[in-house]
Amino acid sequence: MTRAQTPSYWTEQATRIAAAAALGLTVALLAYACIELPRDLGQIAPIWLANGVVLTVLLWTDRARWPLLIAFAVAGNIAASLHAGGRLPVALGLSLGNVVEYLLSAVALRHVLGRDMDVSRPRDLGWIALICGFCAPAVSGVIAAAVLYASRDADIGRTFVSWGLSNALGLMLVTPCLIAFRQARSLLAERPVTRRGWLALAVLVVTIIVVFTRPRYPLLLIIPPVLIFVALELEFLGAAAGILILSGMAVGFTTMNIGPVALLAQDTAERALFLQIFLVVSIFAALPLATINAQRRRLREVAQEQTRWADMAESLAGVGYWRVVLSTQAVTWSGQMYAILGIEPGTQISPERWLKAIHPEDLERTRQHYRDMVEGCATSSTLLTRVVRASGEVRHVSGHMKVERDAEGRPTVVFGVIMDVTAQKEAERTITESEARFRILTENGSDVLAHSSLDGRITYISPSVEHRLGFKPDEVIGRRLTDFIHDDDVEAVLTVVRTQFESRGSTSPVRVEYRSRHKDGREIWFEARPTLVLDPATGRINGVTDIIRDISRRKMLEIELRQARADAEAAAAVKSEFLANMSHELRTPLTAVLGFTKLVEDQPELSDATRGYVERVSNAGKALRATVNDILDFSKLEAGQVDIKPRPMSPAELARETIELFDAQARAKGLSLKMSGLEAVPPVVLADPDRLRQILLNLIGNAVKFTEQGGVEVQAAFDPATERLSFSVVDTGPGMPADRVGYLFQRFSQVHGSSTRKYGGTGLGLAICKGLAEAMDGDIGVESREGEGSRFWFELPAPIVDHGEEGASESDGQLTLPDNCRILIVDDNLANRELVRAILGPFGAEMTDAADGDEAISSAGEAPFDVILMDLRMPRVDGRAAAARIRQGGLNARTPILAFSADASTLTVDDLFDGQIPKPLSTLGLIETLARTLATSRV
Repeated sequence: MTRAQTPSYWTEQATRIAAAAALGLTVALLAYACIELPRDLGQIAPIWLANGVVLTVLLWTDRARWPLLIAFAVAGNIAASLHAGGRLPVALGLSLGNVVEYLLSAVALRHVLGRDMDVSRPRDLGWIALICGFCAPAVSGVIAAAVLYASRDADIGRTFVSWGLSNALGLMLVTPCLIAFRQARSLLAERPVTRRGWLALAVLVVTIIVVFTRPRYPLLLIIPPVLIFVALELEFLGAAAGILILSGMAVGFTTMNIGPVALLAQDTAERALFLQIFLVVSIFAALPLATINAQRRRLREVAQEQTRWADMAESLAGVGYWRVVLSTQAVTWSGQMYAILGIEPGTQISPERWLKAIHPEDLERTRQHYRDMVEGCATSSTLLTRVVRASGEVRHVSGHMKVERDAEGRPTVVFGVIMDVTAQKEAERTITESEARFRILTENGSDVLAHSSLDGRITYISPSVEHRLGFKPDEVIGRRLTDFIHDDDVEAVLTVVRTQFESRGSTSPVRVEYRSRHKDGREIWFEARPTLVLDPATGRINGVTDIIRDISRRKMLEIELRQARADAEAAAAVKSEFLANMSHELRTPLTAVLGFTKLVEDQPELSDATRGYVERVSNAGKALRATVNDILDFSKLEAGQVDIKPRPMSPAELARETIELFDAQARAKGLSLKMSGLEAVPPVVLADPDRLRQILLNLIGNAVKFTEQGGVEVQAAFDPATERLSFSVVDTGPGMPADRVGYLFQRFSQVHGSSTRKYGGTGLGLAICKGLAEAMDGDIGVESREGEGSRFWFELPAPIVDHGEEGASESDGQLTLPDNCRILIVDDNLANRELVRAILGPFGAEMTDAADGDEAISSAGEAPFDVILMDLRMPRVDGRAAAARIRQGGLNARTPILAFSADASTLTVDDLFDGQIPKPLSTLGLIETLARTLATSRV
């Protein structure tokens, strides 16, 4: 669909036609009214309103719409003429004159004033008066006079005058008034209608009525002054309203033969002419005066606004001016002068008053400067002085003077301005003090302040550089900063500076450390934070500033600290090695002592006395083993060498087994030993049973050992929400003071020193429990009161697992070894080899001994074995190296190898070892491990 076919196009065209038709109808009605009322004047109306309406509409619309509007206006004009009885040729000729009139006026006004004309401006109203009140009516008057002369032999001169006055009156009456009414909102915003304005309009109406209803007295000249009064009060909008009121009432009264116009002129033509002249005079008296008054008001408002701005600028700038007429000594001050001098506004001004305000120390200098300026011998027009306000406050002012002279060069007037510069003086003083402080800091500070230009050359460096590098500032300025940086560190410094340039200083300065060379050759470490310097006005980068700090001492401390750390790590390694050796050296003989003691205890032929001796030896060996285990376990905890190995286990079964170990000891002391809360504990959880058992053994053992009467209760609990397992050991022992509870979990610490002598122990048990609990992400604590017993508790994470997973790797039923199983025993301690033989002999095992790694490798290469017990620490070739050689190939490359050592518990199952048998040796543990290993041996 084309543009001409769209609904909006047809709607727009219909709207334009309707507007043009409305204009044509309005023209027809106005033309008919203007012709019909003075019908006997031969179609020459006293006032022709239609052309003013058409002209105003043309001025408001685009030129593209003029043809349509003019066509309908002409049609309305012709229709009115024909309806009033006129002939068609005359109607066409007079309509042509009207078209020429308003078209000429529209083109001329649009060309001269544009579309933004303002009738309240004298210039715009002057052009309207010239074009609409003279030029256009004169042209149309010539056409009308010719038409009427040709049609009815009318008087050309009289017709020209009547037509011109009638049309000029219509144009000047309608066009400016309609434009003013269209601008009414803006005009009212400038000058709202006041009570005096309404009163002026009321007076005008009353005056018109009085004048036109008193025919005996020709008081017509009273109306223009009243109309002028309206124009002065209401400006152009009021003048336009007053003219319309006057025109309407004057035409109406005159048409009815009432009023001074009818009294003065009996002839109808003369009466119309007289009325036209009266209205033209009224219009040209009121409208220009209204525009002039509006223009004066605007200029006055602009002047007042400029004065207000000037006063505001003067106040904000703190500048005042003064003027002295030398002949009369008359002084004029601006308002700001009062504020600067602290004088009440309106105070009488005199030169003496001005001199009195000057500071006594500056008075003579100021007077001399004034005399020099007047005499014309001053070298400068500027003077800085101080003034004292009435309150006693001293202010600094800067003054400038200029002398005006007459034609003969004599001074006549002195004009000057002063500015309050107290704030600037304070700022200068602050800057001076800041510079002084900065100079003190830069000259006496230990850090070096430096500024470099964009090409990297030093433009400023503080005097402290001589103390740090041995160079004087003059020796450094102009050189590149990189000239003083170690070659190996230059790139690091440049990288930091480039980062700052790339971000234009938006990122925080990065610290960089580098080495520099002292003038005497020494190496010095510096720390710097290069920062960009930006111009505050333009934001451009001016250079790089830096605060350089000597960190040589800190670097030395860091080197010493690294060395100390290396020494500590070496010492820790030595300690670990020592612990490993100590574990081997202590547990190896203990294995033999406890193992053979157990074998002796099992002999049926021992006498009671001998059995008692053997039990004492066994108990002493167990006590020694406990002490050794505590010391070695605690050392491993401190070194972080304890491995936590969670696996499915039954907490209830572990707790019952642990309590059974202390049952005989508790009964011997007459104590009750019971367990509670197991029904709330899950059947199987994921935890390290060995470490859990170790904590329980320690806590229950301590409770039984320190409790003399009453009993011990082990309470179990489980929190399903957090899956945490907890145990509490509650006893009725002596308890402990609250201020001593904190010592319990410290190493080598007991509540009372006598406890060690009475009950034995190392004081490490609870410290080990605390370390094990924390290693399992758990917690441990105690609640106790002296004389009321104690409650030791611990908790640790224990996720619930399926019941079928528990004990999957443990052997069930009776412990047995395969018939004629072949076992290689590798240990450099003969007693340990004999102990293993004694334990395994009843099971029918075939055993071969090896005293070291070499013998183990040789034996493994000569015959196959079902399992190999390998000691880890042996002379020459140790157990791990021997196991690696055996795994390389041969008869026993896939034979299970069990680590047999005091260090075995720290090993994990890997390609070399299939399990562990820790020392001191446990008979049950040895048999269980062998049985489990042989049952799942490699094929």
